[in-house]
Amino acid sequence: MNGKLAIQEVLMSGDANVLLSVTGKDLQEFGESLIRKAVEQFAPKKEEKYLKIAEVATMLGVDRNTLYRWNKENYLKQIRVGGNPRYKLSDVEAIMSK
Repeated sequence: MNGKLAIQEVLMSGDANVLLSVTGKDLQEFGESLIRKAVEQFAPKKEEKYLKIAEVATMLGVDRNTLYRWNKENYLKQIRVGGNPRYKLSDVEAIMSK
């Protein structure tokens, strides 16, 4: 901010007697940052879904052997749920988005 303190820095400094001169853009950015933090904190967490090997192979269009190799290479790690190999949907979606 060109040598000026950000609003968050001033608020965190603990100085009680501070006169602020801010632009409309500064207020907008500060408000948006507060909203983002509130949404992150209070947004319902998405429950993780666990997929079988066949489901993941179909979704990614790869062979089961590729999934086993990716697991060994730590590219797409499988986990055990009740002793059965499963993949996190969020991990699969992350690969699909690449």
